[in-house]
Amino acid sequence: MLQSAHKLRAFALLTMALTLGNPAWALFGDDEARKAIIQLRKDLTDARKEITDTRKEIQELQQVFEDQRRVNSEGAAVMRRSILDVSTQAERWRQELGLLRGEQEKLEQENKRLQEALTAMSARLKTFESLSIEQDGITLLVSPPEKAAFDRAMSLLLASDFTQAAAAYVQLLNQYPNSAYTASVLYWLGNAQYASQDLKGSINTHKRLVVQFPRHSRVAEALLSIGNAHAELGDAKSARSEWDNLIASHPKSEAASTALERLKTLPRQ
Repeated sequence: MLQSAHKLRAFALLTMALTLGNPAWALFGDDEARKAIIQLRKDLTDARKEITDTRKEIQELQQVFEDQRRVNSEGAAVMRRSILDVSTQAERWRQELGLLRGEQEKLEQENKRLQEALTAMSARLKTFESLSIEQDGITLLVSPPEKAAFDRAMSLLLASDFTQAAAAYVQLLNQYPNSAYTASVLYWLGNAQYASQDLKGSINTHKRLVVQFPRHSRVAEALLSIGNAHAELGDAKSARSEWDNLIASHPKSEAASTALERLKTLPRQ
């Protein structure tokens, strides 16, 4: 580019010299002038070539620039689309995350409800779990409600509230007809009836015990009580029959010893 600038200045000086007239040509000989002109023409041709090359380079640079601008434009468009896609995807994810959080809250609430229901059910089941207890010398399996009913009836009996105690025992028998307490309940119900002067009721209840549970530890005492009730009703014959049966079936029991003593007090018929 600098050479071209020098050649252009030389060409400009020659042109000025030609326009000044003959006196200026006196400074040069014909040969020198021709050489200068030839050189100037050559320089002019070179300058034009360089100008052409320069224009070509400029055009190439412009093309490169245009290509780069197009690439940049396309890249920017792609980037904008990518950004838009990412933004759209992010928004979709945010929406899905919101839905998932909503579902999670619902699941947590449902889990809490189920946990509360399970706790309540476990508490109810505990009220029906069998308890192992010792009653009248044997081990019984009873539910907590059964035990509570039996304990209530016993507390009334111990408080000498015989009528209410009898009613509580009857209610227990009706509510739990297959209860493991049945034999014991029959024994204590008969005693409560005896104590409240329901002598016939006491006889029937204790006879039920003897028939249904002949091997129960309270049978001997029930037979003694049956004889006592008959004696109080004035039925000495029935009393004697019950006590004789007691002595024969349970000869070594304390109830049998008591029956022997009471037989002596019965009037002869």
